[in-house]
Amino acid sequence: MFAPDNVPENGEFYFSDVEGMAGLIGAQAVWIEETVEPDFVVAMRNIEKGAPIARAAEVNLRNNHM
Repeated sequence: MFAPDNVPENGEFYFSDVEGMAGLIGAQAVWIEETVEPDFVVAMRNIEKGAPIARAAEVNLRNNHM
């Protein structure tokens, strides 16, 4: 709701659209998510290498009972 719309023709993706990203370059749509313990130094090294920054693992359990 708060993210701008993706602009695939400019290579701008503000939220994950695996199908759209894959279609843009003619690749197979695959979602791989790395989860790690938060570590600022490792994140900075990943940025220098051009690697994506992983996020901490989380568990989301549905809780819709009264």
